[in-house]
Amino acid sequence: MERNIVTESCSTLRALGREVLRGRWKLAFLAFLTYNAAIYIPTIFSTALFADSAPVIFLLYSVLVTGPLLLGCAIFTLRLFRNEGPSIGQIFYGFERFGRSLALYLAICLFAFLWFIIPVAGIVLSVVAMIRYSQAFFIMADNYGIGAFESIARSKQMMLGNKAKYFLLCLSFIGWGLLASIPYALAGFLTEQDAATYEFTVGMVVVSFIGSVGYSALMAYMMAAMAAFYEMAAGNLKPGYIMSTAEVIDDNSNIKYE
Repeated sequence: MERNIVTESCSTLRALGREVLRGRWKLAFLAFLTYNAAIYIPTIFSTALFADSAPVIFLLYSVLVTGPLLLGCAIFTLRLFRNEGPSIGQIFYGFERFGRSLALYLAICLFAFLWFIIPVAGIVLSVVAMIRYSQAFFIMADNYGIGAFESIARSKQMMLGNKAKYFLLCLSFIGWGLLASIPYALAGFLTEQDAATYEFTVGMVVVSFIGSVGYSALMAYMMAAMAAFYEMAAGNLKPGYIMSTAEVIDDNSNIKYE
């Protein structure tokens, strides 16, 4: 695999994301709101019907669906970035590759955990591992027949020389993350009693979902910028085409490929 070092600044990557989202913020926001709803809404019903076992049901459900949903998010974001007819329904396309996407999610979680339990340096090593595996879902979205371990291997190869840039890109969203957390923090006050008593109630889940609306907007922004990073690391988007404002020279599409 050819190595492509991402040399563009984090501000340029974010600007590319905004350029891709221009005129399509609503579509992207609704897509990632759908992602959150796919996790929260079944939890609301399970909490209402099986209150005593709701935490266990939620854990099992989230383990089963998070991988396919993350693959769907990657598929949607790449279609959006490439102007290839993105639609909200693509968030669920990962379920067409349920086994592979579930295996990828479980493998990433397992490897990160194994690094995490190493004494003293575990936290740092786990973070580095997650960065190394960060492109795996984009790679799987881009290669229909690829398996979990091959996606991870390609991600590790792709991130050689790019880990620091990706880490800085993630850090550059801290301010937006704090802003997006305000609705969630306000919702927390409404469920303070439930949280204090560790009660998993319908009201707590509903209010938490409402509070997560800010994160849906943040996910749209972050994923668009992450797609720009991926396209450069994969060699699909060449730095020479990118202007200082992150507008890409093309009359028919937001993004120009070589």
